[in-house]
Amino acid sequence: MSGISISDTVLNTKGKTNFSILISKKIIYFLILFSINYIFYFTDLSTPYILISLFLFIVLMILSSNMTVDGIIELWLWLMVLYPKRNIGIEHSESFIESYLLETNTVNFSFFLTVVVPMYIASYLIVALRNNRTISHIFLLIFLFIFQLLLLDFFKNNIKNDYLITTIFISLQFLIVIIINDNLISLSKLKSVFYKLIILLNSIFFVELILVFLNIIGPTNSLDFREGYRSIYIGFATEVGFWSMLGTFVALQKIFIDKKLKYLLFLIITIFIQFTTFDRGNLYLSFFLILIYLFFYRKDIFIIFSAFFALFSTYFFNLLLSSKLFKIKMILDSTKGIYADGLFEILGLNSLIYRLDVQTRYLDRILDNILLPSGFFTNSIRKNSNFSFFFDVDNFSKYYIDFDSETQESHSLFIQLFFELGLIIFLILIFYSIYRLRKFIMPFESKIIFLILVLFFSFQSLPRYSFIFVTIYGVFLLSKKSNSLINK
Repeated sequence: MSGISISDTVLNTKGKTNFSILISKKIIYFLILFSINYIFYFTDLSTPYILISLFLFIVLMILSSNMTVDGIIELWLWLMVLYPKRNIGIEHSESFIESYLLETNTVNFSFFLTVVVPMYIASYLIVALRNNRTISHIFLLIFLFIFQLLLLDFFKNNIKNDYLITTIFISLQFLIVIIINDNLISLSKLKSVFYKLIILLNSIFFVELILVFLNIIGPTNSLDFREGYRSIYIGFATEVGFWSMLGTFVALQKIFIDKKLKYLLFLIITIFIQFTTFDRGNLYLSFFLILIYLFFYRKDIFIIFSAFFALFSTYFFNLLLSSKLFKIKMILDSTKGIYADGLFEILGLNSLIYRLDVQTRYLDRILDNILLPSGFFTNSIRKNSNFSFFFDVDNFSKYYIDFDSETQESHSLFIQLFFELGLIIFLILIFYSIYRLRKFIMPFESKIIFLILVLFFSFQSLPRYSFIFVTIYGVFLLSKKSNSLINK
């Protein structure tokens, strides 16, 4: 099959154009998910609502059964990029979610991770079975993960039985990594789809920002406690910055590879959005991306840009020091025991040391769990580590972090997954990905996106998806080796 047939992703409905069928299918799928989303967020999940949710789930499975494997992989991109990921807080939730949040000592409930992702996995399994795809290894991983999680719970017994089942259910989102690796060829055909989705998502961000500036949308809905832009659509400034950083990458691809200068405006918009989030990591990487593309494709502009920045660097740093963003950052850092000023803190080096502090404590917690999986969203449940193998109090004595009461994550997606999935599953995902990637020759954009994702997620655990790295990276595996190797 060459390309992706429209019929792969749509219902076999007669009398409509392919385009209208495509749109109606996506709308139907999203509307059903929105309906279930509303039930989970704003009802007590009593018996009538459970029956309605079950009925809608069956409809989704029937809808999915009409797809091919290529179609279900494309649907995943739509869900991962465009499905709203705003969590609900305990102050707004009904009894069902409220009791879960209180028991697990967490403050937010993610419908996307808790319900949408497991539903998608179920949809994929149905499509895979209908197309005679091998899925026995997926069930083997499910058994292996559950066995290890129950083994850890036998030793620690931190989670009540009712919420142990929920933890297992949520944690199985890691199976998306296996699903994507099994379908890298299908995913690699969808670069243009991914570009369009990223452009659309950043356009939504920008329109919302305009509405906030015009006071049409209340700032409390779109801004966080730092007054950083978090978006009604996403809910976290760090995640908005991440998706906008990907928007910067797409803009640079369009400008330098496709030679479409009109995307210069989109590039400016993505940088502007990142400035409004008050998040530095993604902004640094976006400027790093711009420098890379200038160096490889326009060395003359690269030299001019570098000289300009060198001449006016003092002015830029002084501007940052006097900005509201820097003052807010200083206040927030002081609550963590971080006190510094000047260039050292502008560059975030104190924050980097703090993150290393958190990460070393997480490594000790992993040892305390005897390398077994803790489960997703259990960082505030599992007791503080009794080990101090990695953490040296003399090196980090100025930063106080009490994991008995602290619910923060590890500030590294890789360490977070190590903690939540355990050593065996974590290594399986890594080596399985390497095994699958051997079939591809990596072009320039693949190497760049790999570098950016590694740098970003080494010191950031949001967006909180175990599958996001391999999904985004898989999109850019465009240069395939010989067909004989691909089909092995």
